[in-house]
Amino acid sequence: KLIDMKNYKTQIEHILFRASSLGKLVTGLTGFTGLTDEQKAEKLELETLRDKPEGLTEKQHFALEGWNCVLSQGGKITQKQAITKAEYENKLITPKPLSKKNAERLEKLKYLEVKQPELSQGAKKYVKEIWLWLEKGFKMPISSNEIRKGKLSEEDGVKLISIVDGYMYDSQNKKRITKNNLTGECDVRSNGILDGKQVVVIDDIKCSYTPPTFMDAELSTIYEWQGIAYLYLYNADIFRLRYCLVNCPPEVLEDEKKKYVFKNNIIDESFPEYKELMDQFYRNFIYEGSESEGLYTEEERVKTFEFERDPKKEAILLQAISLAVEYYKTITLNGKN
Repeated sequence: KLIDMKNYKTQIEHILFRASSLGKLVTGLTGFTGLTDEQKAEKLELETLRDKPEGLTEKQHFALEGWNCVLSQGGKITQKQAITKAEYENKLITPKPLSKKNAERLEKLKYLEVKQPELSQGAKKYVKEIWLWLEKGFKMPISSNEIRKGKLSEEDGVKLISIVDGYMYDSQNKKRITKNNLTGECDVRSNGILDGKQVVVIDDIKCSYTPPTFMDAELSTIYEWQGIAYLYLYNADIFRLRYCLVNCPPEVLEDEKKKYVFKNNIIDESFPEYKELMDQFYRNFIYEGSESEGLYTEEERVKTFEFERDPKKEAILLQAISLAVEYYKTITLNGKN
């Protein structure tokens, strides 16, 4: 039964956020985990500094002890000494005010400690995109040769890591999993051994477009949260992001070739520099085969980032999804409720 609401008709369980886009929800999420361990330590240090009495110098301690000794023996001190003595005693029990910078920092940490979780503006924008797709059927198509290669080359990436790891991975050993408004389908799911125990390993393949993009590839925030999502969905233990440098698929290669020919004003094979230019073109996009014979090893065409399941980050993931669903319910096309 569809929910009878003016702004959405999609059933709550069918409002799904993809693991590959989860980073959009989590990035900028504030107030959920309170303070980090480092922030807690900083707050404790500032509070200790705030509550610590100002204290006395060695010279002031010596003077105070002298005056107390005189008074304990029935002697007298001057009025000025009595005033100074009271000031010193006050310093022994009264904290010195924090500097303006430290006071402001402590207040900010106290605020963050109790702040309620809230989606960032970027996260809200992503939820609106989901709302437009589910409620209005609107979805802006996104395509590029980089994206096309990534999709078309997945099997080549799986074959490459199989060779490098010495283990024949089955890219068919997967299925789309949906839990708690989160959905995802990993590239490879396999079993492994860690510290003598059997573990479930998730491999996600990213086929870089060219050698420069492969060299610069890192574990981005988006990809890290995608991995965290997969570990949760598949109840897995280890996530590995596998960047692979594989040959450009024929469909994409042909498109790139057309652009390359046009850019270099290559009319036909009679062009003086034709062979040299075309050899360079194929070296740019082909890394296995006669065009690049001996230039690349299989091992150097794989870059791996690995991490284990983290319950704390998983909790942030689930909180972000919960907030996203609640925000989804408030969205309207014209901004009015």
